[in-house]
Amino acid sequence: MVKDDVLFHFVLFIDILLCIAIIACNLALLLSILASKAARARVRNVMLVGICLADLLLGAFTHPVYIHSYRTGTMFQSCEMHVLLQLVGDYSQVWGFVVLGFVVVYSFVLSLFVSSRLALVIKSLCSLPVMIHPSNTV
Repeated sequence: MVKDDVLFHFVLFIDILLCIAIIACNLALLLSILASKAARARVRNVMLVGICLADLLLGAFTHPVYIHSYRTGTMFQSCEMHVLLQLVGDYSQVWGFVVLGFVVVYSFVLSLFVSSRLALVIKSLCSLPVMIHPSNTV
């Protein structure tokens, strides 16, 4: 019984430390990116802002409720609130990665259009004369 009590308090301590670390690290990263104009302009940092916001949502709202439920052994919220917290926790992680994938694809496509070779190809294709086949004339 003593080992179970020690393990319970150790897990609770680690959960609280992780919750504080999630909030502190993501706030520091978010503030450092948003404070610099050069950092805000980079696509990579925009992806980080999205992931930081998703992690802050987890660290500030869902994990404290789970820690309280673990500590007391009961749920102080209704079943609907529990389902809502579970959905927010799951979908914030998933949508963080969806936004990350979208920004990676968008930055790749944008880099293709900005590259000089593609710009030359598009310019040369647009300047070609249009050939009209005689059978298509009225």
